[in-house]
Amino acid sequence: WLLLLVSGLSPTVGSAQMATPFPMPDHGADWWHLVMVDQLEYRAGDGQDALAWDGFGWLGGDWYRLWVRSEGEHVAASSATHVETQLLASRLVAPFWEAQIGLRHDHIDDAGPDRDRVRGVISLQGLAPYRFEASAALFIDDDADFGLRLVAEREWWITQQLAFEGRTEFEAATDRDNRLGEVSGVQLIELSLRLRFYLHREFAPYLGVSWETHREQGGDGFRQRETGAQVVGGVSVWF
Repeated sequence: WLLLLVSGLSPTVGSAQMATPFPMPDHGADWWHLVMVDQLEYRAGDGQDALAWDGFGWLGGDWYRLWVRSEGEHVAASSATHVETQLLASRLVAPFWEAQIGLRHDHIDDAGPDRDRVRGVISLQGLAPYRFEASAALFIDDDADFGLRLVAEREWWITQQLAFEGRTEFEAATDRDNRLGEVSGVQLIELSLRLRFYLHREFAPYLGVSWETHREQGGDGFRQRETGAQVVGGVSVWF
């Protein structure tokens, strides 16, 4: 992935000699940007009420971009907060597909001392067949241990303003991290469905349900913690 990101030259503006796999010309040297908060929501259910967010921003052109991602959760009962931030550089490698490389920083603030971790990121994201937005990310720490995250989501339009969004997420790791309470193997499975109403294309409140289960470190090495179903309500916004 590193070679894909840093090797080669992007097509030169006005040049008809540069080979390109795309059936249409790019936009030249223009720079664009996007900031999107896909989820800003409150989750309620079984004493696990929480405020959660998931968003990103990018700056760049058709071939190369810089990305900042942020997601996290603040649990009301315990006042524990987990914030994940990623800084990535990307290169277009196929129509609608980007390869990315960068860093991920995790910060946990709870009753104990604050905990932090930095890992490398190699990822691929794009538009899969049948209009599924998909991403696969590999996280690598300084001990050469790996973490994996797979995400797929899709919108089904009911009217021009109303749409269902289905989302699934899977996480696993090769080794446990005592500092963050993580275990090896499957760590998280999450399924969710949200009904969005687009008041404007850039602003959409929503309601939905979410179910998740994940494994944490415990006295016997791990314990299964199932959050179960939660009702979620929030807003999506981009500019």
